[in-house]
Amino acid sequence: GGVNLYDPHQTRFAHYRHDPDESAGLAEGSVNTIAEAGEGRLWVGTGEVVNLLDFASGQATYYTLEAPATIRAVHQDRTGVVWAGADGGLRLYRLNPTTGEFTLYPLESPFPPVGPSGPVTIVDIEEDAQEDLWVATDRGGVFRLDPQREKVQVYESPISVAPVGGSPTPPGAPRPPINDLFMDRAGGIWVSTLNGINRL
Repeated sequence: GGVNLYDPHQTRFAHYRHDPDESAGLAEGSVNTIAEAGEGRLWVGTGEVVNLLDFASGQATYYTLEAPATIRAVHQDRTGVVWAGADGGLRLYRLNPTTGEFTLYPLESPFPPVGPSGPVTIVDIEEDAQEDLWVATDRGGVFRLDPQREKVQVYESPISVAPVGGSPTPPGAPRPPINDLFMDRAGGIWVSTLNGINRL
């Protein structure tokens, strides 16, 4: 497990893994998510820890979530604020890298969870050109936070759709869990589920 950094000039990989004897090692071996931090750095989510890898200095900084949860998504927005999503419910945290403090951002969905029973998990965090923050959950829909992070809009998980050219989607079709979120160059928001891809 770990993170592999490819250098196209030297055509080789540099490997970063969990090693208690190395300052650039990850806090844990299993990597759940990665995100660009800018200035030659990378955010890496491993277990309850958000790692900040600095490739120039060869150092790693660890930010540990006190709550018993696994980091599933990390994103640094255009203002420099770091967001981390975890499993075990609607757990969206704002991380202050200076103090190492995680602040829980309140999220509440008006829709019942879809799919199998169990807590909702945040699976992805993205930011659009208008600086709205999009937070996708596996079973609780997609949340849209305005640029000031004061207003929240919730989109229900998309329903199962019939294949192109197939029969119409029947009434009451189930809403499969969400796996990922993607933003195209035209600003379109795409949601992948266990049943295909949908555009919000």
